[in-house]
Amino acid sequence: MFSKPRRSTGRFVVIGLILGFLVTPSCVFEPRDTQPPPEGQTGEDIQMAQDPEVVIDNLIRVIYRLDSANYPDLFSEDFAFLPDPEDVDFMNNHYGPGIYLGWDKIVETTMTDRLFDRIQIKAGAELTLLDTTVSEETDTTYVVYHGYFLETLPKGATWKFFSGEARFHLRKDPSDNLWYMFRWEDFRLDDVPDSVNGTWGLLKGEIRATT
Repeated sequence: MFSKPRRSTGRFVVIGLILGFLVTPSCVFEPRDTQPPPEGQTGEDIQMAQDPEVVIDNLIRVIYRLDSANYPDLFSEDFAFLPDPEDVDFMNNHYGPGIYLGWDKIVETTMTDRLFDRIQIKAGAELTLLDTTVSEETDTTYVVYHGYFLETLPKGATWKFFSGEARFHLRKDPSDNLWYMFRWEDFRLDDVPDSVNGTWGLLKGEIRATT
């Protein structure tokens, strides 16, 4: 499907992802009221992406704020999400083939909106990015690796933790000279603590499979 970077071939322990969190369709939840931005960096206004790293900073902000309105602005119209092949196999075994097929901007924003609907408003979610490695940087393209740790608190559940590595591909759009993400690749790690429920890609797939 695609090449995997460092530490990507090991087995991943999936603990309770399907139980008590994502199995209930999002339609049972009432729409959220708009919340004021929190204090601190993640509560700052969304910035114009005149630099590729601003897109990454904005991703952290919109996740923290459960900001469905600004989330689509991070991505180009030809955006594609590519999960780890082991996550594809896992989801195919549980739900049948096709969970990740055609994962474009519309699917990405729709699934994220459904995720936000399932998270407790006051607790929100927190994305921590680690191990930054820039593998390509030109005037118009930018590719960066990040280890990540995503914490969420679903309604009626305990904290859920997701971890892995992401490779973000960004390009500058000549029509407005702003940067957008056009490709997002997700990878498993070899060794993770038992408290981790899976990768972000597995979370995305589970949402699509159960709604």
